[in-house]
Amino acid sequence: MRFEDTTGPLRDLCKRLLAVIGDLSGAKPRYKWGWYSPATGPVCVYLRIVGKKARTYPPNSVYLAAPWHEQLDLPGVKEGNNMFGSRSADLIAQGAKPEDHRRAEEFIRRVFHVHGG
Repeated sequence: MRFEDTTGPLRDLCKRLLAVIGDLSGAKPRYKWGWYSPATGPVCVYLRIVGKKARTYPPNSVYLAAPWHEQLDLPGVKEGNNMFGSRSADLIAQGAKPEDHRRAEEFIRRVFHVHGG
């Protein structure tokens, strides 16, 4: 799902998180194969928008994934193996939950700090 297709709280969440990625990477995030990622520097975080028809994740949420690091062991972060050929740090943030907005922003900031993005 693309940012342009979002509405309401999900749009607010996406706008906030894409702005953080843009600020930290120095360029507007790029969109490719359903994922947003930093347009410059190392690709250290991916953002996928999950719409109303979600099956695996809560509807109207954002799925964030980054290479695993112990410093990413934050509340709500799960260790996965979906993205990088090794362990990943995965976080789901729901558009309708303001506390998820704060948690997702902190996660992105921590990812850039840890991975030097």
